[in-house]
Amino acid sequence: YEKALILFRKAEEVPGLPSWFTPQNQVERLAMSPEIYGFNPVWCNVELAQEMHEQNLLIQNGGDLTITANDWFTHHIEKSDIINPAATQVGIDYLQVAYDRGWDDLWKSVMLTNFGRAYKYHSEKNQQNFDLAVEWLKKSIALNANAKYSNQPWSIIGRGTPRAYFELAELLENPQRFGFDQAYQNLQEGQKYYQDGKEHLKQYGSLGPYSIMESMYVNVFEKKFCFKRKDEDIGNIKDLCEYGRSLDDEKHAPLYLFQALSYHLLSDKTMVNFETATDCYQAGLIAYFKLGGGHNWVGECLTKCMSPLIYDCTSEGFPSECGQLQTCLLYTSPSPRDS
Repeated sequence: YEKALILFRKAEEVPGLPSWFTPQNQVERLAMSPEIYGFNPVWCNVELAQEMHEQNLLIQNGGDLTITANDWFTHHIEKSDIINPAATQVGIDYLQVAYDRGWDDLWKSVMLTNFGRAYKYHSEKNQQNFDLAVEWLKKSIALNANAKYSNQPWSIIGRGTPRAYFELAELLENPQRFGFDQAYQNLQEGQKYYQDGKEHLKQYGSLGPYSIMESMYVNVFEKKFCFKRKDEDIGNIKDLCEYGRSLDDEKHAPLYLFQALSYHLLSDKTMVNFETATDCYQAGLIAYFKLGGGHNWVGECLTKCMSPLIYDCTSEGFPSECGQLQTCLLYTSPSPRDS
């Protein structure tokens, strides 16, 4: 732990570091929450963390602070299921300073959505924080930032206004799932925001649902659901993937990949889920070849995720009864190498 702190501090002396990556921020994370990185929590050094936090606010501009705040939640405190109000407040502080310093509407929508997510996932479960989560997510939706004007539209869709629709919808539909009192439920309003979110995504074509899948639901590179996603999300995953494929052909292959891996990851290892997963994997490979194939992450992830099901379904938790279908798949599944 001490060696890590020393080396991070030495990195402060290196010239030319990009402003969005600062050693101060790395020290702050480690000093604030050593337990997240496997160290003894008693080594928490609040004074050092605060010193680094203040230095970081002087170094970074609004855009950099937005990135820092987003990373603070997605790559730091989301590594733990334990709510740490102090760590949450650090992320909120970064968001507030970034927002106050001003930035374009695209990144403002990211900040507003992250405000909502901070109160939804990482704060104490009471009426005030529930209301704050709803308030900030609605502010992001009201901003109506159009990701078409971004040079990274998938990033804004997955973090900004478009995502806010779906974060808000599920919170209103089932607050108990996120630790809040079920009395706060507003099922009708939640369902409306979900449908409004789909309508909002339509302007982006299949890129819209693809971006929501990638950032909010399924991590294909680590072969797992994203933060706080569960089996109960399978309905929305199926719906959004099918909706995306109905808009245009561009993202058919990755949308089939997201859907396939979701059924693959379900805790209920039934023949039906096995067949659905393998059918979607195969459909993804076919869509991949139709768009020219070649060596890219989509084809690689399709084959890497599908291969264990084909060669040894029991290693993935599925029953041996899937073996007969498994044998058929060995002879019928295309391979990216064939392209």
